[in-house]
Order: sequence, then structure tokens, then C-alpha cells
Amino acid sequence: MLFETERHQALCTTGWDAMQAQQAILSIVRDVEQARLPQGHWPVHMLDLDGGDAPPATGYQSIYLGSAGTVWALWYLQREGAAHCDVETLGAIELAAQTYPSSPDTGAVVPSYFFGEVGIQLVRWRLTGSGDAADRLYASIQHNIPNPTNEALWAAPGTMVAAWHLGEQTGEERWRTLFAENMEQLGQTWLPIPDKGLYLWTQDL
Repeated sequence: MLFETERHQALCTTGWDAMQAQQAILSIVRDVEQARLPQGHWPVHMLDLDGGDAPPATGYQSIYLGSAGTVWALWYLQREGAAHCDVETLGAIELAAQTYPSSPDTGAVVPSYFFGEVGIQLVRWRLTGSGDAADRLYASIQHNIPNPTNEALWAAPGTMVAAWHLGEQTGEERWRTLFAENMEQLGQTWLPIPDKGLYLWTQDL
């Protein structure tokens, strides 16, 4: 069952209230701002730690777990007029980008869109338009093309999203070419299973 009474809250009959939704967003934003640590990052949730490990001193930096995702959310809500944000988002994403190489979320520096360099640099580029961020994105996406996991968390299906985004935003041919190179690699790894009459990707994860 998708709905389990002991785990899930039933749908209510309360009508939509834009003001109530606005207040809820503002409350969440204030909580996020107040939770930011003096070092400039956010505390790690204990459920995001493996096996009771101690949280990293510099927090997490990625889109999936850390500062980059938090910064993007705050920036987006402010851009859309949903909330005023007191966090200086440009400085926060620069700090995340500077911290990540020496304190990666997963124990090693990886290109990953969700856990690594590509996601962080994409947010950095989106907020700043930095040429350095664009160049680092290009190098990381290109480096990740042959990643054998063949899925979105670690491999090309995730990092190529950044190439598509930069292509749409800038119109530069290099991003379209890079996206096509990713597609070509994924096509080559989509292999036929003759006795089943279908094609499959095999993951090395």
C-alpha cells in the first residue's frame, strides 16, 4: 500500500490558503537562516550520517546533502518573490565551492551532479555567471562521461543535466557538443539482450 495509517498523515479537507502557504515558506526560510553555523555551512542531519559517524567539521557542500542545495533553494525562493532571505547567497556558494575539494561529502572528490563538483559548480554558475565555474563544469562533465554506474546520482545521466542547462542558458555550441558526447556514450552502453528482445544498461555501482 502507498498509504499506511500508522506512518502517514491523511489528507485534510482544508481549502487552499495562499497566505498560510506564504507564512509556512517564511517560517522554513527563517529556520534555515537561523540554523546556519558560524563557519558558514549548515549542520548535518544525523540521518544523513552512515553508521553513526561523526558529522564533518565543515558540513556537507553538495546539492543533495549540503550547502549548495540549501543556497539554491534560498536563492530561488527569493528570486520568485516567495521570501526575503538574509543569507548572502553568493558568498555562501563560493564558500561551498572552496570547501568541497578539501572536504568532499563522499570522502573523495567526484564529478557527481547530486553529490559532487558538478552540482556545486552549477549552482555557483547560476548565481554568479562565473567563467571559472563554467570551465570547471565543462571539465568535470567531460571527465564523467565514461563513468560506469550509468545512473543519475554519480554518472553521465546526472552530470549531463548541467551541460543541457548551460547550453540552454548560453547558447554556446560547446555545451551542445558535450551533451551529445554524453548521449553517445550512454547509447553505446545500452546493450541488446537477444533472447529477451530488449536493451538494458548494466550498472557497475
